[in-house]
Amino acid sequence: MTKTQSRVRLYIKSKRSSNKSFWRAFFCLKDSISIPVHAAVVGIAHKIWLKKWDHHKNITKAYQDRLHEVFKDILTTAARACTPEAEVELHTLTGHYHLNMYLLAVKSLLRFFDGVAIVVHDDGTLNEDDKKLLEDHIIGIQIIDRHRADRELQGLLKKYPHCELYRKNVINAPELLDNILLARTKRIITMNSDILFLSRPQELIDWIQHDHNQFLYVYEASPIYQEAVVKESNSTFPPHVTLALVCFYTDVMDLSLVEHLFTTSKHLIKHPWTAGQNIYPVLFSKKSTVHETATFDRATHEASGIFINEKAVFRHYWSSTGILTEFHIADSKKVLLEL
Repeated sequence: MTKTQSRVRLYIKSKRSSNKSFWRAFFCLKDSISIPVHAAVVGIAHKIWLKKWDHHKNITKAYQDRLHEVFKDILTTAARACTPEAEVELHTLTGHYHLNMYLLAVKSLLRFFDGVAIVVHDDGTLNEDDKKLLEDHIIGIQIIDRHRADRELQGLLKKYPHCELYRKNVINAPELLDNILLARTKRIITMNSDILFLSRPQELIDWIQHDHNQFLYVYEASPIYQEAVVKESNSTFPPHVTLALVCFYTDVMDLSLVEHLFTTSKHLIKHPWTAGQNIYPVLFSKKSTVHETATFDRATHEASGIFINEKAVFRHYWSSTGILTEFHIADSKKVLLEL
């Protein structure tokens, strides 16, 4: 804005309290037109923003490229093996731009414990080179190709059109549907790509090695819209579940309930990209008489956007927002030295 434009704006602003007919008419007309127009523009922009979130296109290519670049040193580390025949699978949805970040996350666990099957779900952006990298760096990894998953779930989801539409339109939908429906084992772990294990995760290892008949999840203070969704469903489960790390039983899945939530929850209808994380506590609540629930130690498992414990075991870095990237990079350098 030029100095002249600034002066004009200040002059007009100074006339808002004028009693002269001209200025009163001017501001009346300006407000009656601009306020509705502004509201309409904001509404349209919000809808565009929501659609971008549904496909994670809110993340710019420059930021995606940076994520890919800053974690590239993981490719210089030695391969790690998992245990494909293990009784517990660890499932993660990832894509091309998160590949290096994912490899660092999973290797940060495998350096302490490898008695778990590693399963990665392609969000549709992994190419053949990406898949080869995964197989080279994680010996025994199972890669569930997006096209294969589409074929396997096509028949099952025909009875649940809202679930089918959700999976088609929302890129992170496999975290709710595919992770469970395509699992081989009765106990699984869902984990995000943007996490790190900073020291030995004994609580997680104990859950893997011993069947405690328990849901175990990392506590997040205020997952977006989760409290509202839980209330809408008349659930009593604490609204603090994050898919950064959650251990549970596949018998939790109830497609009829999920389908019902997609038709009745105004928050899920309006914000479908939050559905996976926010439906899990509702599913857990329904199984509360079958499985006990507990959270990982809150002091050492940091997933609420505040890092204060120098002895943290686990951290979640919210890569979809970018606000914790510098912490992620700093912690990654420490982990890489141990790999």
